[in-house]
Amino acid sequence: MRAVGIMCGVTLLAAVHAGTAAADEATDPIGKGAETLPIFDAHIHYKPPAWGSYLPATVLDLMAKNGGAMGLVSSTPDQGTITLWKFAPKRIVPELRPYHGVYGSSNWTKSPEMADYLENRLDAYPHEGIGDFHVCSFDPEYEPLLRQVAAMAKKRNICIHIISGKDPLDLLYSFEPGLKII
Repeated sequence: MRAVGIMCGVTLLAAVHAGTAAADEATDPIGKGAETLPIFDAHIHYKPPAWGSYLPATVLDLMAKNGGAMGLVSSTPDQGTITLWKFAPKRIVPELRPYHGVYGSSNWTKSPEMADYLENRLDAYPHEGIGDFHVCSFDPEYEPLLRQVAAMAKKRNICIHIISGKDPLDLLYSFEPGLKII
């Protein structure tokens, strides 16, 4: 769970940094060491169009050249995430994105097999989060699947990485108050 702590720490650091910068624009909130502070990239996708041009070694080299020590990766399909994780398991934190096949950001909650897909992938690989996924507006028919996603995350002690408004977040917390949500 080292990576989960890093992810949550990065999120907290960003929030603290944003608040500090707004309070005093003239002060550098990180200090003089900012130039050498390693970066944890909390949002990387490795999709098929990139696979031929950017082999895993190239991706990791680009990360290193730009100060990226580690990265949270979720891809469509999940094979991109697993490919990078297998190449660099100490630098890539795998996260399971539900999008696959014909299911993407606008219809993943309508897949009758989505819960089984997520469970099978979570059982097969060491994903440390479920996401990123979109829930742009809440529809009551999403509730059973979102309840299952929350239970999976809670059971495995992993994060949920959601792109949404307040209502879906409130709903997820109502299912599992102790969820870790990015």
